[in-house]
Parts: sequence; structure tokens; C-alpha cells
Amino acid sequence: MKTTRARRNGRWTITVGAALIAVGVLSFNAWANFTASAYKDNTIGTGTMLIVLGDGPTAFSSDITNMVPGDYGERFVDVHTGGTLTMQNLKLTSAATASSLLDTDGTNGLQLKVDNCDQAWTLHGGATATCGGSQSAVLTQRAVIFGATTLNNLHLDGTTDHLRFQWYLPATADDTFQGLTSTIRYTFSGTQPANTYH
Repeated sequence: MKTTRARRNGRWTITVGAALIAVGVLSFNAWANFTASAYKDNTIGTGTMLIVLGDGPTAFSSDITNMVPGDYGERFVDVHTGGTLTMQNLKLTSAATASSLLDTDGTNGLQLKVDNCDQAWTLHGGATATCGGSQSAVLTQRAVIFGATTLNNLHLDGTTDHLRFQWYLPATADDTFQGLTSTIRYTFSGTQPANTYH
């Protein structure tokens, strides 16, 4: 009986000793974690582009009616570019929201050209408007429907450009063009400036 008790006491002693060693290791690891931190803030922002359209001496949205072959009509729009960025270029796109042969016939249908004046256009009754300052071509004559096309001779720096839209009905338009109506939507879109290092 005594021999058996001695073996049991020995096993207990070994088990307790192992547990104490494990506790010692855990305690050592808990005190070995050093830390340090530092930070700086940096703010990054993006620029803005803005296009504001206004009416010239004749409201752009006013209708042109009763055209015959060889006639032309004109309307005016003031284009102001703003925001914190200077645009690289400005594009114009046209699309028919109400279509007819006037806009689908690219040869005999309506033709368009756009000019710019560095001041407001001067209207003359029964005759085309004139520019009292410097006049330049923005869009050369073409069929009235076209995809995104870069406009020339614009400021794009916060200065207002005074644009004159002139529509022509060619003399070659025949009787099939009588009584037609088209509604054309013109969309101006700006392109961001060239990428730069900041």
C-alpha cells in the first residue's frame, strides 16, 4: 500500500511542475509586446467643370417656320464654361427628337454652321445678324445631324462665347420636303484638361 501511494505522489508533483512552467512562459510573452504609431493627414480633392447655356438676342428655342428651298434661319446661344478646371475642348452633338426627311436626308435636308462672336450679335430685320467685334468659325457647314464634334475658336476659360447657329435648306430640296417638321436637340459636352502631375 505504501509503495502505491509513493508513485501517486510522484506523478502529482510532475504534473504541477509542468503547469507552473507553462504559466511562466505565458507570463513572459504577455510583457514582450512593444508598440509605436504615428500619422499624418492628407486631403485630396477633384476639380469641377460647368457649362451654362443662355439665350442670345433671339431665344434658341424659338421655332423656325415656313422655310422654302434656299432659305436660312438663325438662332443664338451664349455658352459659358465655369468650374475650377479649364476644359480641354468642348464638343457638340445633335440628334433628332422628332424626325423627318429634313434631318434624315444629309444632302438635300437641313444644313448647319456655327459661328462665334466676341460680343453679342447685332440683329437686322430681314437680314442675317452681324458681329460688331471679332467673328470666327466654330463649326463648318454640314448635315444637321452629327456625332460628337469638337468646336473650334472657343475660350473655355470662364469667358462667355456668343454662338450663332445658321440652318440652310438647300435649293435642291424638292416637293417631298413640303410640310415637314424636325426637332433637333444639341448637346454640349466638355472634356477634362490634359492629365497633369500634382
